[in-house]
This record gives sequence, structure tokens and C-alpha cells, in this order.
Amino acid sequence: MAKNSITWNNFDSYSQQSLGLAKAVESSIRQLLDKQERVVLCVPGGSTPAEFFQVLSEVPIEWSRVTVLLNDERWVPLDHPQSNEAMLRKNLQRQAAKKVNIVSFYSPNLSIEEGVEAFNRQYSHVFPLDICVLGMGTDGHTASIFPDMESLEHAINLDQAPALIVSNVPNKEPRVSLNLSALLTSNRHYLLIRGAEKKKVLERAASKAIPLLPVSYVLAAANTHPFYAA
Repeated sequence: MAKNSITWNNFDSYSQQSLGLAKAVESSIRQLLDKQERVVLCVPGGSTPAEFFQVLSEVPIEWSRVTVLLNDERWVPLDHPQSNEAMLRKNLQRQAAKKVNIVSFYSPNLSIEEGVEAFNRQYSHVFPLDICVLGMGTDGHTASIFPDMESLEHAINLDQAPALIVSNVPNKEPRVSLNLSALLTSNRHYLLIRGAEKKKVLERAASKAIPLLPVSYVLAAANTHPFYAA
């Protein structure tokens, strides 16, 4: 993989960062809807993107033609406080975006392995992704591709087909994640990060693709636009 340079989009506040990223994603969605029938947008979970989703939900586009899925998810039901899907629906599926199509990963009657298999059978048509917004942890993980996950080599192996996989991480709740092949099907990558510590991690990850920092594989393979606020 060749190293790509990073062009930082720096903001003075979280609100400005959310607005800036929402404008960039809106522009991409509009451009794509002018050329194709549907747009697939892939987004991160956690608490950081909530304000970005709220701003994006107010954009008056044809949301019924937009499909949204998460980068990853904890294997928990919608009423669980750590459900990424619940957070996404609460903050995005509102205002102008009430008709957005949100894809679920969690299946209440299936084991995590059965749920992953069912998703990959039913939703292979969501690939390639059109737009991919990622987050990153201070350990360099992105989606639920962690440096200490048991199946890391499988997760970052680009010979694997784009797919949802089980993310086995010691001492963490069961999770599912898109693999690296799936994340890289998009031609438009944005990265939402906050805090000086994460900026240092990202700068280190940009220099070399290494398993210690899984996000480095995205940076090495795709032109990625970080949206950063201290």
C-alpha cells in the first residue's frame, strides 16, 4: 500500500466540526444522487458523531434514496444504552431525514455468528459503499478493527470479500464490524476525530501501515479527509 498524504480540516469547536463534516457529506450525497438512483452512506457509532447526525438530519435531500449503515455495532438490542443503531436513529432519523433507510446489524433471535452470516447473505448489495465516515480510538482502532482483536489478520486482509465480521476483542462486549475490504469499497472517506491525543495517533498512523494502528491501513489505501477539533 502506498502512503497517502493527509489534508487536515481543523475546527475551533465541536459544533463547527459537525457542521463542516455535514456540509461535506451533503455535497457528496447530492453529487451522487445526480448520477445514480441510490446512495450508501457508512457512518461511525459512539457518542462523537451524534451532533454531526443532528446537523445532517436537517439537510433537505431525497433521504428515501439514501441507505445508511454503521461501521460497526455492539451485539446488543435497540433498547440497550450502548446500541449504536439506537443512537443513529435518534439523531439522524428525524427532521428532513425521517425517510432515510437504516440497515440493522443486530438480530434478536440469532447468535452473533448467525447474525453476521444472515447480514452477508441479505445485504451484499450495499457494497460498494458510496461514502464512508469513520471514527478512531486512541489505540488506533477504526470501526471495530482493534489492534488486539483475535482475527485482526482476517479483518485487514484485502483478499477477503467485503463483509460484516465478528470482532473478537479480549475483555470487550461482542461486536460486529465491517472488514477493511468493505470500508475501502468507498471512494470518499472522511474521518471524525477530537482531541490532541487522537491527532498524534493519526499523524503516526499516516506514516506507515502497521497492525498496531489499524486505521493506518485505511490511510494507506484511501484518500482520507480528517475533520478535527481539539
